[in-house]
Amino acid sequence: MPLAPQSKELGEVDERILNAARKIFVEGGFEGASIDEIADAARAGKPTIYARFGDKRALFTAVMTRDVVARITQFKVRRRPGRRSKSASRFWRMDTCAHPISFTERP
Repeated sequence: MPLAPQSKELGEVDERILNAARKIFVEGGFEGASIDEIADAARAGKPTIYARFGDKRALFTAVMTRDVVARITQFKVRRRPGRRSKSASRFWRMDTCAHPISFTERP
């Protein structure tokens, strides 16, 4: 009887799925992306994706949440309470549209 996958392996599968989904969403937008295409790119089965994320919208939400959390973590600025960081606000102003995701359908 095969052993259940270890949590490290499960995390690696999730990362592959999220990375592939992000790439596909960026290339074709939400409407242009398909779970089939994401499954192929992630080297994962559709049942695996649906079991972990439920549906395409939930997968998209997971991708966006991961990106936002990573960005916040990466650029978290230590500052004194009550003092606004000029470098942090300058970053957000300059970078908010650096990597837009298209929400339009493919032509």
